[in-house]
Amino acid sequence: MGIATRVRCELVALLCLVGCAGDLEEPADEVGVAAAQVATGRYYYAGVIKAGGTSGYGVGAKIRIENPTVVFADDMVTSQISLVKGPGNDSVVELGYRKWQTAQPTLLVGHWVNGSFMNATGFVQVSAAFTPGMSLASYVGQRVAFEIRNIAGDWWVWFDQEWVGYFPGSLWKGSFTNGDWAHWYGEVYSGLPHFPPLTDMGNGRFGADPLAAYIDRMYLCTSTASCSLISGASRSETNAGYYSLFYDGGHYLRHGGPGGIAPPPCEGHWCGDQCVPRGRPCQ
Repeated sequence: MGIATRVRCELVALLCLVGCAGDLEEPADEVGVAAAQVATGRYYYAGVIKAGGTSGYGVGAKIRIENPTVVFADDMVTSQISLVKGPGNDSVVELGYRKWQTAQPTLLVGHWVNGSFMNATGFVQVSAAFTPGMSLASYVGQRVAFEIRNIAGDWWVWFDQEWVGYFPGSLWKGSFTNGDWAHWYGEVYSGLPHFPPLTDMGNGRFGADPLAAYIDRMYLCTSTASCSLISGASRSETNAGYYSLFYDGGHYLRHGGPGGIAPPPCEGHWCGDQCVPRGRPCQ
């Protein structure tokens, strides 16, 4: 199951601001409905959202990079920033770290076009040191700068000390020059039949813990040359019993958690987070 097939519901769930996580499908390309049901999983978020409106030209923060424990091969965890345009999240640029089928976190550089996640396809690299998908093993435990900025119609991404490269505005046919919403958040994708989720978000500590993973110096750019620290962002916690958020209304947050407790063995089959007897279909 490819990460590039994630449905547009990923960021729609974050915009809901309440427990919107449900069964979201990540279907394989050639298979039918039955296989698509097997690929169903669930997303969990802990972060904040700020309206960008017509002036959302960039977003940035410093993120402490962690190496979360990922329990199952189809699970994924990220900590990231993103800028989103459109009611259906049709146009998005996202940046942060991701751990998915790797031993160490990697540099997440991705974008969405017409509601489809395109990973780094079409990205123009300018850095000789940093590349999308590179290992961030040497950065674990460090607080590192991330930024997304629209410059002359193209979406540039910054990591650590330099620009990595840019997504040309032509990927969106020039329609994506500013964002409606800016996001700063942690995310866990838990695939079936792994409910409740067992993969860590951040370093596995809940947001209330002073040692939890954090994002700070969160800022929004209201023009191509003017950026300022945010305040008064909206909270989003899908399930605080699994992954929680500490946010006091400024430009700093902590997020994370260990997920839930492993359920007893299921002698039938899993339908979402319910164990259903053999022979009974999912409702």
